[in-house]
Amino acid sequence: MMLNIPSAVLKRRKQTQPPVSASLFSVTVPAGTVGSDLSGYPLMLDFGTFPASFWSSPNLRSDGGNLRAFADQAMTTPLPLDVTAFYPSLQRGRAFVRVPTLGASQATTIFLAITDPANTAPAVTDPIGRNAVWADYEVVWVFPQTVNRTGKTYTQGGTTPSWHAWKRDLYHEFPGNPHQGIAVDGAGNIITIDTNYLRRHVWPNLTTVVASNADPCGAVRTATGSTVDHLCDGTIIGDELWVPVNNYPAQSPYQEYLAVFDVATLALKRTYNLSGLAGEQISGITYVPGQARLYGCNYETGQRLHKYDLNGTYHGAVTLSAAQINAQGITWIGDRFILSCDQSGNPLYEVWTDGTVNTTPVYNRPTTGTNEGVAWDGTYLWIMDGDGDAERLMIDPARHDWARLHYATFWAELAPAAQWSMGAEVWWQHPAGDLQQAFLSYDGGASSNMEHLIYDEGPDKLGMWNSSDGWLYTSPAVNPAGYEKFAIAGWHDGTNGRKLFVNGTVTGFDSATAVRPNTASAKFRLNGHSLGQVGEAYYQYAWLRHDIVPDAWIAAVHDNMQAPGAFYSVSAI
Repeated sequence: MMLNIPSAVLKRRKQTQPPVSASLFSVTVPAGTVGSDLSGYPLMLDFGTFPASFWSSPNLRSDGGNLRAFADQAMTTPLPLDVTAFYPSLQRGRAFVRVPTLGASQATTIFLAITDPANTAPAVTDPIGRNAVWADYEVVWVFPQTVNRTGKTYTQGGTTPSWHAWKRDLYHEFPGNPHQGIAVDGAGNIITIDTNYLRRHVWPNLTTVVASNADPCGAVRTATGSTVDHLCDGTIIGDELWVPVNNYPAQSPYQEYLAVFDVATLALKRTYNLSGLAGEQISGITYVPGQARLYGCNYETGQRLHKYDLNGTYHGAVTLSAAQINAQGITWIGDRFILSCDQSGNPLYEVWTDGTVNTTPVYNRPTTGTNEGVAWDGTYLWIMDGDGDAERLMIDPARHDWARLHYATFWAELAPAAQWSMGAEVWWQHPAGDLQQAFLSYDGGASSNMEHLIYDEGPDKLGMWNSSDGWLYTSPAVNPAGYEKFAIAGWHDGTNGRKLFVNGTVTGFDSATAVRPNTASAKFRLNGHSLGQVGEAYYQYAWLRHDIVPDAWIAAVHDNMQAPGAFYSVSAI
């Protein structure tokens, strides 16, 4: 449809301007949905609630970067928008729009436009960019990302939460029992990599070989004059397959090449000599487009990821925070690596570009055979084992936007205020009554300098605690069932009281007077506090403000997050 865009709006710089044509959707929160008018409320939009015409738009960017929000259908008043997750292949995603006023007695309607595909997301500091959505907050985490979405540069630390939980979607035994690696792309190409054999399949026909190369190592030897005899885990970049080739077992001095094959025919196109560059042989390679760098893992020591450009030039190594010995394969999934390791339990590990390793496996392959290559096609994760069997994993839909903390905490450090409000969506991973666990804390380090929202084993109920004012328990008692999802929130005004909320409802209030934390610096922390009381839980959305929000605000957050389709309606215009 053609939309008439006012000239004043068209004069905005290209980064934020709407196009002359777009797809437009209205989002309406009915009157009576919230208990009082809420100014500057960040309305969460779950794109799974949008009509099919949203996802089928030819103009929609794969990252949602050309989406724009407006207060009016004429698109004269843009609103701050933060797209926090966007997965077109799954038709899922999430964004937050800062609404000037979310009305209690009247309906509130905003408009979302799919603009020119040439438009990218506004800078985070733009008046309609990410930071503006969260201008009233100190810390906001919207998982799976772990960046503080307020833009405030507080130090973050602890254990970075796992991005996703994975589950097996497919198991398949490929012809020829290939076992060194696997490479896939979004076009349906699946290339299995054996010690000296390449085969290409095209989804969904996994039994038919449409192209093969029965002696790729021989082609590399002819081209280089080397004696290499062993292919490793590779990756597809455009219409080319990139594979490390070396000697097995390793020789000294060792020979190593990066071989580039045509995806369609699997014929060798060119090679790059990597011999001696890294000081050790690489066992798998992947590509990070935003850096234009290849990253290779190592099987023997597992201490480093080695970086190369597309000309085979070596650019140093990243040291891993925890050595992953027997790393067979590596793949890039958009914001981090997945490392496939030949270890007990056949684990997959998350690794970040700075070398940080999440030492809790994100998946343990249950079938026999050792882990070998791993590849990501934009929707599914493929693992090849040592017997030529492959598993295809998908992000567990039930936990798609939840991040896991396993007996570890994640925190941001900042100067606290006497007044604060905080909250989080929690999916507890322990049976009720099994563990005393803090879900949120504002933590000055010592027990006398913190306040936290916690499950108290013994009385078996959720509560709020600080050392001066003691316990504020839920009343009536809230005792979550095992593995239950719930929203927990609380505030402390520093002088006259504190209040506890569960699932958006006030469950406790007292006239607490102690200022907690009362230190110059404190940590806003998930999943425990500095002295312990940690466990395992998934978290979806966690936030901290240095003010007191009304009860209706916390109720709206819960309803908006847990039942978005009932909180608002969406219509294509």
